[in-house]
Amino acid sequence: PPPSGSGNYGGQELVFSAGVLEDYEDDHAFTSPVKSYQSLSGLYDMGGNVSEWCQDWYSAEQKYRVVRGGSWGFQPPFELVSSRRGRLFPSSRNDTSGFRIVVVDN
Repeated sequence: PPPSGSGNYGGQELVFSAGVLEDYEDDHAFTSPVKSYQSLSGLYDMGGNVSEWCQDWYSAEQKYRVVRGGSWGFQPPFELVSSRRGRLFPSSRNDTSGFRIVVVDN
């Protein structure tokens, strides 16, 4: 698992889930506020919190959209990486998928 406090990944505070990451704490049972976790490169909240909706179709059938990355709701370590590729119906709504918005501060 990632080091404690490096992102919102479903740590020990997520007591209702059987898949909690052992020995990991991020102080948020669900989604976390913006700018909660800063990476070494100075970017905020690039890991965890919610899986990111992408414009790409999951397959040529164009039935599902791609979602990338892990969220507070995905506990297995292999699903916590940014390269994780999942799929959802375009009409799907849940509290583990969303958007990341980039703001350039000059």
